[in-house]
Amino acid sequence: MAESSTKEPDGFFNLGPITEALPDWVPEIAVTYLSHTTLGLPIRQIAREKGCHASTISRQVRKVEAQREDPLLDQAFDVVARRFLSNPPSRKEKRKMESQDNHTPEAKRILRRLCETGAYLLASQKAEKAIVFRDVGGDMPRKTAAVKREVVHEMVMQEWITGQQVGKVGRYTITPVGRAALKRMLFDDQRGDAFQDQHRVFETRTVAEPGEKPRPIRYNLAESPLALLGRRRGAGGVAFLSPDLIEAGERLREDFELAHMGPRVAQNWDRFLTS
Repeated sequence: MAESSTKEPDGFFNLGPITEALPDWVPEIAVTYLSHTTLGLPIRQIAREKGCHASTISRQVRKVEAQREDPLLDQAFDVVARRFLSNPPSRKEKRKMESQDNHTPEAKRILRRLCETGAYLLASQKAEKAIVFRDVGGDMPRKTAAVKREVVHEMVMQEWITGQQVGKVGRYTITPVGRAALKRMLFDDQRGDAFQDQHRVFETRTVAEPGEKPRPIRYNLAESPLALLGRRRGAGGVAFLSPDLIEAGERLREDFELAHMGPRVAQNWDRFLTS
C-alpha cells in the first residue's frame, strides 16, 4: 500500500517537537489542528500520540475549521503556522521570542476594559491595532483602549473573546473563559490557588482595633452575603439593599468578627482543665 502523499517534516514524527516549537499560549486543540493541517500528520497517528480515538481528533479538527470562518482567527492561525512551524525555532530562539512577545500585561489591560458594561472590541485583518469602545449613552461610543493585532490574535485563539464579522470589521466581546483568565492573571503574583482565585473578588479596608494603629486588611467581597444581596434587584429595578445599608451591615459584621462572638467550631478544651 502506498504511503501518504503528505511527507512529514524532518523531526516531526510525534507531537513532542511540535508542542515545543509552538508558544505556550497556543491551546491544545490548536496544536492538534495545526499538526494535521499544516504538518500533514495523519489523524490516526495524532490519536495514538494523545491516547484517544481518531473520531475525537476529527471532531476537534472540524471544530477549528468552523471557527476559522472568523477572518481574525483565520489570520491568527496563518501567522502562528508561518512563524513557528514553517521554520521551527530552536529552544533558545523560542525562549527569546517568548520573552520579546510577552503580551500578558496588554491582554490583562484589554480584558479589564472589556469587562466594563457596554464594552466591545473592533478589529480588522488589515488594521495594525484593534480599538476598544464603550457605549456610554448618546450617539457616539467612547474609545477606551487600543491594542496591537498580535495580542488580539492570542486572545481570539484562546477563546477569551468572541464576535461577529460586520463587513470588514469584527466586533468582539469578552467570554466567560476570558473573565476567568483575567482573574487568574490578576492573582497570579499572589498566594492562593489560581482556580479558587478566579472565584474571588478581593478588596482592601482599613480597620483599627482598640490600642492598636489602623491597619489595612484584605477581604473577599464574594464571601459577603450582604454584597450578594446588594446586587439583587426587585421587579421595578430597585436594589434590594441600598449602599448605606450594605456599608452599615459590613461594619456590624466586622465588629462581630473582631469581638470573637461567634460560636466555637472546634473542641472546647477549657472544661478539661483543673486547678
